[in-house]
Amino acid sequence: MNLGDRLPQNPLITARDVKPSLPTLEVVSVFNAAAARVGEPFTLTENASYEASPVFADIAGRPMLAWIERGNGGTRVVTRMLDDANAESIDVVPESAGHAPMTIAAAAMGTDSAAVAWVEETSQRGMWLQRLDADGAPVGSPVQLTAFAGGGSRIDLAPREDGGAAVYSVVIDSSADDPTVREGHEVRFQRLDETGAPRGGELKVISGLEQAVGASLARLGG
Repeated sequence: MNLGDRLPQNPLITARDVKPSLPTLEVVSVFNAAAARVGEPFTLTENASYEASPVFADIAGRPMLAWIERGNGGTRVVTRMLDDANAESIDVVPESAGHAPMTIAAAAMGTDSAAVAWVEETSQRGMWLQRLDADGAPVGSPVQLTAFAGGGSRIDLAPREDGGAAVYSVVIDSSADDPTVREGHEVRFQRLDETGAPRGGELKVISGLEQAVGASLARLGG
């Protein structure tokens, strides 16, 4: 495949474009080292939060960008599909919902769904997840994965053929919903189904830590 010839039609090559050399292998990701700029740069928003970087997800071969915006009326989570020049940004978590996300993650769920997740440290403290359809629009209401979160907490999402998963670092202290729980830091794991909804119970991966300020998750197997 000649990347130079492909650029005008499809600037990015994804894992779906590459056929493995052996049937037992799976292409997980592709590095577009030779990709060149196509067209002129344009502004998606002028209100993006400087505290959190935008995140990218591939929904059935369609690229989606998600980010946090802070306005005079509050904070919102926004998505936009990048394969359609006429696509509009979508407020998947509007300011009126009263959320105050600090960091964000996004990933495909199953074959035609996705999810965004974020950390809140203030009024609606905890780890939250919003399901999305194939166009990056919200499905249902945000779901709280846990009420525990604190300074430095992070969340990450990873896709799977029949759903996905979330991993997050949490802070347990006396201000949490259950003050009898041992204080400290933990890393927790939550399976998600093909629509992005929680599947089964929450799993403690590591507990009793003095400090846990990050968490990251790679693509899961079949």
